[in-house]
Amino acid sequence: MLALAALHISRIEGPSSPSHAEYRLLADRHHDAALSDFRATVRDIDNTNWKAVLMFAGALYPFSCTAAISASGDLELAFANFLSNLALTRRVRPMVTGTCICFASK
Repeated sequence: MLALAALHISRIEGPSSPSHAEYRLLADRHHDAALSDFRATVRDIDNTNWKAVLMFAGALYPFSCTAAISASGDLELAFANFLSNLALTRRVRPMVTGTCICFASK
């Protein structure tokens, strides 16, 4: 959420603002920190954490979409974000379907 908020502020400030780059960098740092913490904390998806994993993926998606739009001046970055969004979308459905079916049968 902090990453999305910082990205939003950078967008409001506009590219001509001196704080635009600072907020953009802050957004990237919050995003990287969240991913790093998530990877270190969650090793496997099980019945104790699947809802949190799903919510985390849901929180990442708006940031990823917004970051791609914000990076429209950098074609390589925008394309990388687009590919990241596709990968994220592809991973969520099997995770949710498999997890929900697995835990519903228990």
